[in-house]
Amino acid sequence: MSVALRGNIEDFGIAEIFQLIGQQRKSGALEFTSRGRRIQILFDRGAVVSAAPAHERPAGALADMLVRCGYATRERVDLLRKESESAALGFGNVAVERGVVSESGLKELVALLTRESLFEVLRWSTGSFDFKTQRVDHDHVFESMLGAEQILMDGLRMVDEWNSLESEIPSEKAVVRRVGDFERLWRDAAEASRIRTEDAERVCLLIDGRLSVRRIIDLSRLGTFAAMYVLVELLRGGLIESIERSSNRRSSGASRVSPEQVRGWLAAALPIVLLIAASLAAQEGATRTRAAAASWGPGLLIEHAPLAAVRAHFATLRAKHAVEDFRMTSGEWPADWEDLERAQPRVPGALATSVSRPYYYARRDGAVVLTPMR
Repeated sequence: MSVALRGNIEDFGIAEIFQLIGQQRKSGALEFTSRGRRIQILFDRGAVVSAAPAHERPAGALADMLVRCGYATRERVDLLRKESESAALGFGNVAVERGVVSESGLKELVALLTRESLFEVLRWSTGSFDFKTQRVDHDHVFESMLGAEQILMDGLRMVDEWNSLESEIPSEKAVVRRVGDFERLWRDAAEASRIRTEDAERVCLLIDGRLSVRRIIDLSRLGTFAAMYVLVELLRGGLIESIERSSNRRSSGASRVSPEQVRGWLAAALPIVLLIAASLAAQEGATRTRAAAASWGPGLLIEHAPLAAVRAHFATLRAKHAVEDFRMTSGEWPADWEDLERAQPRVPGALATSVSRPYYYARRDGAVVLTPMR
C-alpha cells in the first residue's frame, strides 16, 4: 500500500524528514517545493539513490548539467534528447554512445547533480514536501549507497560552514582574476588551508579574468560548496580579486572599450550595413528612373515602380546571399566588400562566378536548393 507524507518545511524540518525515511528504511520519492523550485530525491530502503531538480522532460536536469559542465553545447544536447526519445533509450546511454561523456564521467555527473541538489534543498527554510512510497529502480550497488542520515550529517556540516563563510562568498555573477605572483603562491595557500590540492588546481586553472564565478564552479565539476570554498580561500590570501559585473557604470570618466570589443561590434553590424547599402542603392536607381521619365513631359510619363521594386528586391537578396554564403563557407562575417569579391569562386563551371550566371538558394524541408538564373 502506498503511503504519502505531506507538510510544510516550517512545521516539519528537512532533518526530521530525512531521519524518518532513514530509520523506517522507506523507498520512494520525496519532492520539495520552494519559491518555484522543485527538487526530487529518490530513496531505496532508506538510502539516497539520486536527487535532481524536477524537470518537464525526462533526464532534463541531467541534460542541463551536461551543458553547464562543458560536456556539450545546448544544440548538441537537444539532438541527443531527440534521439533518446525517438529510439526509446535512456538519455545518459545515448550521450555515452555518441562519445559526449564516458561511462565513468556520466556516473560522476549524476553524483554531482545529486550533491548539488541536496546542498540546495538543505539550505531551504520555507516550502513544502511530499513523500510517496514506491518502488525505485536503479543500477547502484546498495551496499555502496549512503543512508539518509549519513547524507543529512554531511549536508548539514556543509551548510554550517557555508553560513560561516556567507559574508566572504563572492557573487556568482562576479568575474575573478589573478593578482600578484599567483602561479607561485596558490599552492602554498592550498596547503596552508584545508583545501585539497586537486580541488585547488581545478579551480585555479579556470581563473582567467573572464569567467564568472558560477561558470568556474560548473566547469570545475566540484560542486558549489567545494569550488566556492577554494575561491574564498584564494580571496582571503589576496591571490584573486572579484570584479562585479554591473549594468550601472560609473558616471565619471569614459568607459574603456577594448579593440576586441570594437572588432566584434563591427563584425556583427557589417552584414546589416551591407544589406542596407544594397537596398538604398537599388532604391536610388529607381528614383533616378522615375525622375528621368517625369522630365520627358506630360503624356509621356511611364511609371516603372513595379520593375524598380523587383530590382531593389533582388539587389537586396543578392547582397544577403553573398553575406550568408561567406558566413557559411568561412565561419565568420565579411570585414568589407573586398572580402566578398575575393570569396567569389574562380573555378570554371562553378555555380556562380564573376563572369558566369549567378544562382540563388532557398531552404526547403531542411535542405538547401540551388537554382541558377536562366
